[in-house]
Amino acid sequence: MAAKNKTTKANLKAVAAADQANAKARDARAAAPDGMTASERAMATTAKGLSATMRKVAAEDKAKAAERAKAADAPTPPTTPTTPRAAKGGRKAGKGATKPNAPAPANDGATGGEPPAKPKAQWYKGKAKPKGKAPATPDAPKRLSAIDAAARVLADHGGEMSAREMVAAMTEQGLWSSPGGKTPDATLYSAIIREIGAKGSDSRFRKTARGRFASNGKGD
Repeated sequence: MAAKNKTTKANLKAVAAADQANAKARDARAAAPDGMTASERAMATTAKGLSATMRKVAAEDKAKAAERAKAADAPTPPTTPTTPRAAKGGRKAGKGATKPNAPAPANDGATGGEPPAKPKAQWYKGKAKPKGKAPATPDAPKRLSAIDAAARVLADHGGEMSAREMVAAMTEQGLWSSPGGKTPDATLYSAIIREIGAKGSDSRFRKTARGRFASNGKGD
């Protein structure tokens, strides 16, 4: 109950203060020539200034829009085509330039110019190119293979020989020399066996005993 009474008193005080403020405002309006209080006058002035500013901005925007519309409606001036330099005759010919279709002066030495140069002879490494074909050089003697040299050694010997004996005779006679093989006699032995197996009676070699061969008389 006490709280309610306290609230009621506060409300009454607020109403009394509001009535007092309204009374002062009425007195101020009555005394002012424009019928407004100071606060109302300030608010009106501010509102008036804002309205003027807004009207000015609106007028500027309208003027700019009108200028843009006018520029868009204006006809575009025609462009002047550029004339190529060649159509105007091009650049002027410099001094000493040869006129078109003018024949070149002949340089035959009669007018004081240098005579035409004579064609130079073809030289090859300081010597004139020889005419005709070069003489053919004699062919170098064909080097015998190991098995061909062995066939010749056996044919000249007339008897039987081993592969090692054939290698020694071939080397001594200069028919063949080992190119660096460690066992040339074993290589020669295998080659003779392969020829006998492949050609049979037509082979140049004939096996007489184990590890020994003779000429078969079929040529060397």
